[in-house]
Amino acid sequence: EKRSREEHEEAKEEILVFAIRDRRWIESRLKHYELRCAWFDIVEILRKLLLTGFAVLLEQGGMGQLVAGCLLASAMLALTTLLQPYKHLGDDILAISCQAAVVANLALAILLHARRAQFERELLGFTDADEAANEAEALAAFEERIAHGLIAAAVTPIVGAVVLAVAQLRLASRR
Repeated sequence: EKRSREEHEEAKEEILVFAIRDRRWIESRLKHYELRCAWFDIVEILRKLLLTGFAVLLEQGGMGQLVAGCLLASAMLALTTLLQPYKHLGDDILAISCQAAVVANLALAILLHARRAQFERELLGFTDADEAANEAEALAAFEERIAHGLIAAAVTPIVGAVVLAVAQLRLASRR
């Protein structure tokens, strides 16, 4: 009976340690969110799951996949902007700019996909090689502009994050 009691006490201690560790994990997840949006981490997990997992079910690289991703990212951008779920304004700004970058990337990908499809359709109708070459040059110029847009969309949140970090460091050093 003494051994059973010791085992029971050890089991209770293990459960308590697990519960404390689990509570610390939960508190660490929630410390970034406003209390009214404590559930927002679940939304973030669903967004990631849907953007990667659901997109696999659609035609790879197809317009449907791009449009579905853009709609989902736009909905998440709207939700993040509406709720502003983070405790710090800088975190809200960064989250919104990252969501906007995802939307911009997908929108630019839709434009590129549509333009390439248009070029392929028009290519069948060209009888003159010069006409086809001119259209290919126009497509290449369009693709270059899209590439610049993609780079700008990717770099903007990074620059914003650096600016916000510097601002936070300045505020912290003044205190």
